[in-house]
Amino acid sequence: MQSKQHTLRIVIPHAAAWVLDKMGRKVAEHLPRAEWQSTLDACGSLDADINHWTHYMDAFQAYQQKRLSGYGGIVTFWITHVDDYYKLKMVKTLCACGGFGICLSSETVSILEQAGIELKQLTYVVPASDDIGIAPRISFGIASRYYADGRKNEKILLRLCDEIDIQQFEFRIWGSGWEKIVSLMGEKGAKVIYDPGTDDAARDYKDILRGLSSCDYCLYVGWDEGSLATIDAIKLGVKTIVSRQGYHMDLAPVIDYLFSDYKELKTIIDALGQRRKRLLEFGGSLSWPVYAGKHAEIWKHLIVDGRLPERANVNRALRQAPTLMSAVLNPRRTRWSFMRYTGIVQLKAAIRRRLRVKMGF
Repeated sequence: MQSKQHTLRIVIPHAAAWVLDKMGRKVAEHLPRAEWQSTLDACGSLDADINHWTHYMDAFQAYQQKRLSGYGGIVTFWITHVDDYYKLKMVKTLCACGGFGICLSSETVSILEQAGIELKQLTYVVPASDDIGIAPRISFGIASRYYADGRKNEKILLRLCDEIDIQQFEFRIWGSGWEKIVSLMGEKGAKVIYDPGTDDAARDYKDILRGLSSCDYCLYVGWDEGSLATIDAIKLGVKTIVSRQGYHMDLAPVIDYLFSDYKELKTIIDALGQRRKRLLEFGGSLSWPVYAGKHAEIWKHLIVDGRLPERANVNRALRQAPTLMSAVLNPRRTRWSFMRYTGIVQLKAAIRRRLRVKMGF
């Protein structure tokens, strides 16, 4: 027997281009359809199990207009930054009348708890973002001619290709003579972009600088006193991974990674690859389906149990009370919000328009 669908109204009073409105539409799009029937509108629903407001300020205006209590079901609302006393009053009022706030961070939950809102009315879900496709690999720029006597230590590159997670990286090589090494690296699965240069050294140098500036790291594995490309990279603001020798030692204060042997170099490269993998794996959890799923869990708990689900530990005491009052709840912003959300700003604008008409502007 199929279980009853829960009904959700996502309230979007503002223009659809606003980021919170986009978030609301993404949640509606990615909720499990077998369990949820969702609609979007500029006002709440009498019949919905959940009326979710994309912004607490709109929910508060509905409360002021005596409309909020007239809608059916449970009221939830997103809470972005609360940075003045009037906004804090809005959230306090909504929570006091039974609404549940879904913050964008655990810190905001902590701040609101410190400001006197009961923790049982608050939870948080970290925002998501669109699928951006395949993330670029970590790119190493190598700018040097190749010499057959081995001074460029090219065997290290070939060994790296065998022993590191090669799919995390790409190599961009500028300089003549690397054709055979590039071919061998490609056979080992490496992605290599190679530019052997031309007879125009000045133009080649400009191409190197342009290409190197877009690399993540300037890499030099040779052992012949140093690479001038290292100096170029420093001046371009590009990070460096270079051998511990020659004038590289004199540049040590601004070198990111120095290595003395293959083991040290591999440790550096492995750490970079592992960090990228962690970022991508964590980034995969910041997707709209996951984001919608976390909201579905929150709303199901409210419908079935009448309370929010247990959540991870909130980052408490990230701000001391004086900091909270002086930096977060800013008095100047309080005046601005009070005028804006009580209609005073709109009234002033109407008066100015009237005066302009009278004076012929």
